[in-house]
Amino acid sequence: MKKKIIAMILALGMIPLNVSAEEDTSHTMTFLDFDGNVMQTIEVNSGESIDYSQIDVSSLHTYPNLYTEQDFYAWSATPDTIDSDTTVQALYKRAIISTEGFPVKTEYYTTKGDVKFDGLSVIITIEIQTPVTNESGEFHVAVQKADVISNCRSDKTLEELFADGKTAEVNVIPTGDDKPIFTYEITLVDNLGDTDDNGLTDAVDATHILQLYASLSTGGNTSIDENQKTVCDINRDGLIDAQDATFILMYYAQSSTGGFPSWEEIVPSLV
Repeated sequence: MKKKIIAMILALGMIPLNVSAEEDTSHTMTFLDFDGNVMQTIEVNSGESIDYSQIDVSSLHTYPNLYTEQDFYAWSATPDTIDSDTTVQALYKRAIISTEGFPVKTEYYTTKGDVKFDGLSVIITIEIQTPVTNESGEFHVAVQKADVISNCRSDKTLEELFADGKTAEVNVIPTGDDKPIFTYEITLVDNLGDTDDNGLTDAVDATHILQLYASLSTGGNTSIDENQKTVCDINRDGLIDAQDATFILMYYAQSSTGGFPSWEEIVPSLV
């Protein structure tokens, strides 16, 4: 009896012969890189959970230049399931190092002590692309800045830097890292004030400077080379005059009484 009822229903067309069970519908999910280029596609069935961990984002970690690093931050959207073809774009996080102030001190007069970073400003700018878009469809970028120079150090002492000569390259390195974020050159003038090159800075040198000053100021036939200028121009004002002689006498007075003077202490402009 049941077979007759089923045959009757089929004959009346109440159940389509080509329908058996509900079929899964597949959709394409497209993943774009930071520039909108296709980096990967996957096929996803309706109602199927999307596994974002299968998307390889390692290629998005790059160094566009020496002072910029960028990496994957998030997807512009992360639906659990999709019911139509869907496209999402990778959003970046980017760190940019820039220098907004140069070191005041690049000339040193002793190999004792450490490098001074006064005046140096090293800024790290963090840019994070967010899913929020403007009227033009561009993703909003959140920006944060921080001056990191207080957490930086030189990789060497002055003695180590000048071990092989009177010019050296300083690497500015963040604490806990070994990669420099800024590099600059310093020089050593360890004979400042020693005009007769005898290893001492004393009253004789002051007298020599006064003689040079007198000759230069009266138009005398006196010429000095760059090395002499470097040694004699104590306050670095581009002149050789009585003030330079005074600074030498101050230095000599301290050293001759057992003191250990530094030129930075005597000449404020050298700090």
